[in-house]
Amino acid sequence: MFWDEFVHTNGLYPKFLIRSTFTGTCDRSSYLGDFSCMSATLKLVRRVSYYVIRVYAPTFLSVIVTFVGFWIPILGWPARVRELVTILVTPLLSLITQDISLNNDISVAYVVAIHWWMIWCQIFVFLALIEYAIAII
Repeated sequence: MFWDEFVHTNGLYPKFLIRSTFTGTCDRSSYLGDFSCMSATLKLVRRVSYYVIRVYAPTFLSVIVTFVGFWIPILGWPARVRELVTILVTPLLSLITQDISLNNDISVAYVVAIHWWMIWCQIFVFLALIEYAIAII
């Protein structure tokens, strides 16, 4: 029993890059008899650019957009109320939506660094919302 030549294309997996492949054959014995087996090992490396383009850059820009509201004077509160919806609530809702889709994409039972990133982005936008409410009052 032998493997055919394994040809991999790195464009097939957008999140991972196949660094190397190892194939082999082996013989195993069990109480049912002797068997030949085949093994394959793939070394995968995460593509950082996938997460930078799909997660980190959009969420960073959403947080930066919410900080634009700090440049509007406090006395211009009618502009701040209009801005509340366009510059604050919309990024908060988009961050929540992106977090939900990210949780569906990364299915692990523990918190990873990208989850902390999303949590802190949502906290910063929510604190900006609280600042708007306090400044208007």
